Amino acid sequence: MHVGGVIVRKALLVLSMLLVGVALCAVAEVPYPETLRIGAISEAVTLDPVNAYDTSSGQQLLQMYEGLLKYAPSSITDFEPMLATEVPSEANGRITFGSDDDGDYALVSFPIREGVKFHNGNLLDPYDVEYTFERGMVADPTGGPQWMVYNVFFGVDFNGIGDVVDAFGQEGAKQKIQEAVEVDGNNAIFKLYGPLGLFYKSIANDRTYWGYIVDKDYSIANGGWPVDYGPDLGLAREEGGYKMGPDGSASPLYDKPNGTGPYQLEEWIQGQEVRLVKYDDYRHGWDGNHVDYVITFQIPEWSTRRTMFENGDLDINYVPRQYMEQMVGTAGLRTVYNYATAGNSGIMLITDVNPESPFIHSGQLDGQGVPPDFMDDIDVRKAFHYCFDAMMYAEQIYLGEAIPSYSQLPIVFGDAVYQTYMYGLDLAKAEQHFRAAYDGQLWDIGFKLTLEYNEGNDMRRVSMEILESTIESLNPLFDLDVVGLDWASHLPAYQSGQMMVYRSGWGADYIHPYNFIQPYYHSQGNFMRVQGFGDPAIDTKIGEIALATDTAELNRLCHEVQLWALEGAYTIPMVDPTGRVWERTWVHGRSFHAMGASSGNFKAYEVWKAETGPGFIVDLVLFPNMLMEEW
Repeated sequence: MHVGGVIVRKALLVLSMLLVGVALCAVAEVPYPETLRIGAISEAVTLDPVNAYDTSSGQQLLQMYEGLLKYAPSSITDFEPMLATEVPSEANGRITFGSDDDGDYALVSFPIREGVKFHNGNLLDPYDVEYTFERGMVADPTGGPQWMVYNVFFGVDFNGIGDVVDAFGQEGAKQKIQEAVEVDGNNAIFKLYGPLGLFYKSIANDRTYWGYIVDKDYSIANGGWPVDYGPDLGLAREEGGYKMGPDGSASPLYDKPNGTGPYQLEEWIQGQEVRLVKYDDYRHGWDGNHVDYVITFQIPEWSTRRTMFENGDLDINYVPRQYMEQMVGTAGLRTVYNYATAGNSGIMLITDVNPESPFIHSGQLDGQGVPPDFMDDIDVRKAFHYCFDAMMYAEQIYLGEAIPSYSQLPIVFGDAVYQTYMYGLDLAKAEQHFRAAYDGQLWDIGFKLTLEYNEGNDMRRVSMEILESTIESLNPLFDLDVVGLDWASHLPAYQSGQMMVYRSGWGADYIHPYNFIQPYYHSQGNFMRVQGFGDPAIDTKIGEIALATDTAELNRLCHEVQLWALEGAYTIPMVDPTGRVWERTWVHGRSFHAMGASSGNFKAYEVWKAETGPGFIVDLVLFPNMLMEEW
């Protein structure tokens, strides 16, 4: 039947009900009614908002912390108050403008909600807001999200603490950070030299967890930044400073969350589960339908997750697309699918790898490894590009629920995407480039290289195996293997330059081409910084993309940057998928915002379990093509 444009299919025939009557009776009483049990392949890297920049960490933080604002229902542009009591605007006098020797700026004043408690009982105040953002800029975790904070506070040419120091010197940079957020009465006032239009959407809302407000006193008491401007900015912690490295544990608070959200940490058994329990003093209360506990189990093996899901031991489960036909028609399951996701994936090729990396073996061009700068040769990079069959991957692994990517800008951005396929499987061209690489030496010498993916992500594993088998088919002297690392090790290993070929993806922090162009193509972007490529002229164009107001100009700039990246063959485009998630039919109230659609992240406070109810809540404004099917 059609329910508000959403197709709902019930597939329980009378005969099947008779055949599985025992099983149906067994699940008629909802198991673990007060606990939401989630099957995941990756655990959080950190539970500290300051250095969280992955969706596994974000799913946990989304339950425990809050931002100043939240997205308005069915919107990606409008906001409502959250920890602030009002959305600042020019109309209400809370946004004003000025200028000084460093340029034009906006002053944005947030009135902070009173009476809000952190999980430890401390009361929220504006000094917590000031501390949150100043601490983030001082810490500036390697590979973290603070580039967006620098973009709005100082301008799009500022992507890290080093840029601020370069522009203003050590003492000037410290002064600038101290002036970035000031307290006036019950107001936190932000001084922004960067694009005001990016502020709310990139660092100040309920989906940008690096902007979640932390408890200043608790943070300092537990080893967080002590508001000390003595050491040089950018100095690593092991050198006496406060800049964080790429590991989640680089923050002393990585396993000590203390937010204002509806759930608090009860226990984190690393490598096994994260257990959250409801925070009794949550300001919105617990009347109505909710769950008391949220447990996320880290279960890399598909067979184990499948069995637990079918037996009712998991309520929500990650089902790799290539296995979904095993689930279709299973009584008691629901799938939601066919919705647009602002996300895609790629295979990043990295030069200047750590010489001690185990993934490059001998570290020499001797047939037993590769040199650290192996990918500096464009013929090697292009050969790798021509060895990946994105069309086959979309059709056979995604089962038709994806299209090959044109570039690293997802197709949801329409005319901003450079819509010409430059690569694709072509063994003749791959061989041609391999024969040309290293002045013709590579073909005769051969090489050995390890490809890596995050363990449990069978979609990524298969993509690497496709690349492995195709390359090895060209020359018996080409020897590749594929290994998996757990997520908490995978991400820091990438950020610290251990990998030469990195398979990952990107989900939108906010909806604008800049949020993909910058991390993939800017020399200081999350991916390109590690890859070791980049061009100052391209960086300038990327900054112009962030500021462009004319659509034609925006599209032209996006095309120029994408063409540069494709011609350089820095990242192998993969696929742009539609979304699909799975849950038991006794789960109700779950929904997505556009910022969580690619990852499947959701707010557990809105979810409950019961034999009957509305099921998944579809937002037909944000996801007009979303479909739902259950059995």
